[in-house]
Amino acid sequence: ILLRPSATVYGLGDTVHGTVELKLTEPIAARRLVVALRAKRKRYVVQRTSDGLTSPVQRTETLFDHEVELCGAETYRTSNRSFAIHIPSRIDTSVNVGGAFGDAIRAAQALKSMTESPIRWSLTAFLDIAWKRNLSKTIDLSVDY
Repeated sequence: ILLRPSATVYGLGDTVHGTVELKLTEPIAARRLVVALRAKRKRYVVQRTSDGLTSPVQRTETLFDHEVELCGAETYRTSNRSFAIHIPSRIDTSVNVGGAFGDAIRAAQALKSMTESPIRWSLTAFLDIAWKRNLSKTIDLSVDY
């Protein structure tokens, strides 16, 4: 499987257009062909161990996960399928409140942001094959915000 987006850099609110190119040596019966857009980041959190101590642990959190089914159940052959998947216009919520309360919230958000890595966007195409290993391809996307 080859995944070819139409551009290299996107912004929040854009639509990713492109093609999924299936290069198959033989026809394959599959349940569906899907393109998925995901946004993830790593964050450090404090976790209490069984002996009562605390330690920082890195966790991956998914901020956005959207799948678009290009085709349903059929016998797939070598072909090209076009896709369009929308990037949300907002991914992270920040509070815009004035006064002392707003200052306290912005301070808490600043502290929280120091424990987070940048958001990593990825685009995945996969052929869902029943009772066998799926064929897939994942690429990173550059999304400015």
